[in-house]
This record gives sequence, C-alpha cells and structure tokens, in this order.
Amino acid sequence: MRDGCRALHIVASKDGSATGVRLETKDGSDETLPGDLVIDASRRGALALSFPEETGRPRPEQANIGIDLTYATRTSAVPEGSRNWKAVVTIPEMPASSRTGYLVPIEGNRWIARSSANGISKYPWVRSEGERDLDDDKSSPGPYPPYNRNPTC
Repeated sequence: MRDGCRALHIVASKDGSATGVRLETKDGSDETLPGDLVIDASRRGALALSFPEETGRPRPEQANIGIDLTYATRTSAVPEGSRNWKAVVTIPEMPASSRTGYLVPIEGNRWIARSSANGISKYPWVRSEGERDLDDDKSSPGPYPPYNRNPTC
C-alpha cells in the first residue's frame, strides 16, 4: 500500500495474471509496484474492469445495485480551545429515522463532518428553520451549526 499515489494501470504477466500496478508517485513520477495480490480500490473499479479486455478476455457482466443512501461530507478548521472527546456520533432510533451524523478530528487541525440518511428523498442536510445548511457558506473556515456547539460526549 502506498499513500498519496494514484494507480494508473494494472500490470499483467504474459499469462494474463495481475503482477502489480503502475502508479504515479507524490512527486509525479511513474513507478511500477509489484504485488502477489492487486486490489483496485479506486475510481469505482475502472482499472479492474478494463484489465480483462487488456489481457484478451471478455469484460465481465455488470449489475447495478442501488443503495439509496444520501450523504454530505464537509471538513472545517477546529476552533480554538480544548476538547476532551475523540468523536461525536449521532445514531437514530430505527426505523423512525435513518439520519446519522459523525464529527471526527483529522490531520491538519481539522474536523470532518458527515451526515447521511437512507432513502433518496431524505436529505440529511435539511435542518429545521433557522439552522444553516452544512454547506451553506464554503468561504468561511467553519465550523458550521450544529457542529459549533461544545460537545459533552
């Protein structure tokens, strides 16, 4: 596994098996990384889907399975002051609601906030009257309501 690289192509042996991946490194150079097992975890499997054709095999049949999940993700600067918690999580009372929310610190003194709900018509970022949308003002470093309250958990 390599952090900060972009997979460009799955490398094949003469018999058509995957033997590694060609990638673009952080500095922009190309490198081939050999491997006994190659897993395509990028770009919705685009490299893995094109690999059979590149090795003379038919492309596999595809099936689309809808998950009916709506979500919004936002990062923002952590405000001044200390916190005595590692994460804030809201879990709904099922099946009345499927709305969930997470607020977790990440690198660079920032937070990542994620709000989600099952059901295409249930937009989790729509809040009650008077509260701002999570993505309401992207020009400000944040944090955004309701995430600017002092958590107690």
